[in-house]
Amino acid sequence: MLLRSAVVVLVALTGCATLPITGVQASGEPLDVQSGLVTHTWTSNDKVAEIQHKDENGNSIGKSDVYEERQHSAQVLEWYPQQGGIRLDDEDFFRIAGDTDAASRIRASRESGVTLNKVGWGVVAAGLAIVAGGMAMRTSPDLADGGLYLSSGGLLTASIGSMLVWWGIGKTRDPHPINDLPYAERASRSYNQRLLAAAAPPPAPVYVPEDAPVISRPAAVKPAKKRARRASVAASAQP
Repeated sequence: MLLRSAVVVLVALTGCATLPITGVQASGEPLDVQSGLVTHTWTSNDKVAEIQHKDENGNSIGKSDVYEERQHSAQVLEWYPQQGGIRLDDEDFFRIAGDTDAASRIRASRESGVTLNKVGWGVVAAGLAIVAGGMAMRTSPDLADGGLYLSSGGLLTASIGSMLVWWGIGKTRDPHPINDLPYAERASRSYNQRLLAAAAPPPAPVYVPEDAPVISRPAAVKPAKKRARRASVAASAQP
């Protein structure tokens, strides 16, 4: 039984955590973020009724549950970034957008997944080695009980290792380590604005010939009535 359980653990661990392929460079095309609601469906065995069992005297002697397969659905908001209509990995998207901090955080999250995966495999190997030791002890009548406990502990250790393995795989396969759609949309808009500003043509130079005459600004000419009024005021002020 223990050996069979150990084999099940090994069969379940069929994947290693690897980093996604990245390194797409900026092409000069705009960035954008596509988003929308996607409907997911699944089937589960749900409890639909409960039956009470009674004896001939009407006393309750137990109950049984009735289950039925039912289909469920839910809408989930999904999004992904693009460059010129071509889908990008989030790490490449934020790096191209100029948000190197976000790109570094995504990279660090996925690298931690690779580390967890490797540690998990080590724990699985140690657990299976303990299982094998316990099974060897069980061949001796004097050590059979201890071997059973040791094998059980080894299987528990291997199970913990398997959880670490799958946790690491999940972190490396997560499409959005920074699952923040508004943040990604702001990064896209900011990049596109810089792209447009860089593509705008500079103002055309104004050619001025070297022998062009210099035009000076004429002095302001006061209206005649205003000058006459000031002269009248000055004359009346004299004794």
